[in-house]
Amino acid sequence: DTAVTDDALTQCIAYVRRALGDTHRNPAYLKTVPRMGYRFVGTVTEVPVRETPAEPAPRSRRPFLRAVAVLLAVSLGGGAYWVAAPGPIPTVGAKRQIAVVRFDNLSGQADLDWLRDGLPDMLDTALSRSLAFEVLSREQVNSRLRTSNQAGSGSDLERARATRASVVIAGSFSMLGESMRVDARATDANGAILAAENMTVDRKGQLLSQLDFLGARLAARLAPRSQDRDRRQLSSLMTDNLEAYRYYSLGLEKAESLQTPEAIALLEKALALDPSFVMAQARIGYAYAVPGAYPGKGRPYLEKAFRAAARLTEKDRQHILAWYSIANQDYDRAIRAYSELIAAYPNEEEAYFRLAMLLRGESRHEEAAELLRHANAMDPDDPKIYNALSSVSSEMGRHSDAIAMAERYIALAPSDANAYDSLALSYQSAGQFDDALEAYRKALELDPAFRIASLHRGLLYAQMGRVRDGVRESLRNTGAGLGDRDRRRGWDQAAWIDWRFRHWDAARSEAEQALKIPIDGWVNSNPAYLLI
Repeated sequence: DTAVTDDALTQCIAYVRRALGDTHRNPAYLKTVPRMGYRFVGTVTEVPVRETPAEPAPRSRRPFLRAVAVLLAVSLGGGAYWVAAPGPIPTVGAKRQIAVVRFDNLSGQADLDWLRDGLPDMLDTALSRSLAFEVLSREQVNSRLRTSNQAGSGSDLERARATRASVVIAGSFSMLGESMRVDARATDANGAILAAENMTVDRKGQLLSQLDFLGARLAARLAPRSQDRDRRQLSSLMTDNLEAYRYYSLGLEKAESLQTPEAIALLEKALALDPSFVMAQARIGYAYAVPGAYPGKGRPYLEKAFRAAARLTEKDRQHILAWYSIANQDYDRAIRAYSELIAAYPNEEEAYFRLAMLLRGESRHEEAAELLRHANAMDPDDPKIYNALSSVSSEMGRHSDAIAMAERYIALAPSDANAYDSLALSYQSAGQFDDALEAYRKALELDPAFRIASLHRGLLYAQMGRVRDGVRESLRNTGAGLGDRDRRRGWDQAAWIDWRFRHWDAARSEAEQALKIPIDGWVNSNPAYLLI
């Protein structure tokens, strides 16, 4: 009479594989089925049973046993991908790291505020062509600045130290009539100015073509004897339409704050203005397929971006290959893409994180934890790394570590409901049910619409034997006006709880409701289908 949690299942599978000496690339007994669960693939010999067979189980019970793992993975939010292990983790390279931080808007025009992040985006692309530098991504830079309370202000020296890069480029822009002036300065970690350049364009529309020259002059000052790996202009690597770039930059800002629908809407506007804007295509596909876990919706965008990837920088091409592979559920290829990306760009934190999540899905927890430790060393204050470390530690049975990592996540993001949900999961996995209930209460107090915490609490109620509370909590997430995925999870979870406690009619009815809600990426071997 114990509800099987996702952590317990994952840990048991790992124990069984070790006991059988099974390998992950060539399994003799247990094969991981992407996005579904596990399949027994060992040789089977059928032996006729001569005794009088026992009374068969009710029709709705036996097949559903195979789906418990799927339900829990779905209810816990999925997000794991199922792959083989990567090669060894490369050591961090010796290239100078450059962080381009937000520019100051001295124009007095609010409609140009987007250029505060837009100009650094453009310079990132321009500077990434140099063989002498490793340019930190926008996400990395902003994450480090946020956790150091330097997101929008601070001196060059303060921002340089916050980003932990060897060179920080900051600047400003101003307007005089139709002309725009852009100033940029490069500072080292001690606050010394290494280079300063400026440019003036007659019209804003010339920015994309002229910013290349500003980036080239800065690169020449910082590394006089280096060569560019790619001499194409920014306008050909990205877009020559400034308005399209504006929507693209605003879309990245929304994506960074996890406002995925708003990000996709802005990126679609960029693509409408310039249908050949490859990175806009790619970012829409990424938003759907990777963090959004809607591979079917993301695949068409990523396929177009993949076919046109020769137009992009090398780093962007490798990211798109990994995203496209995930959208196609070709996880071996995704693993290779991320491994190659890390080898070429050893400080690309996002690649470590995504690779760790892939490995976690294959129960390769030690390798996943090692990757996350590398990412944590690069950015000790990134909340999502502590969140991932908490989950991986729980699945390894290291409950005190999991709780400590979740508490660190809360310390870094005290207003994030997901941080308390993660703490609750770590308590739940450790059997500290009262502490888990309190953490779920706090998560839902911070964000009453945070559905995943409500679903997790429903599973906790079931685990505690509070069956009606568990079903009631699950069904709270099935109402009209909610997203299809939340509604489907709610019905699936209610069906599982009722099935587990032998409420057959209720379980069947709830499973039938679940099947009325088709979800991209979910196939008809999910719990509800098997129950019926």
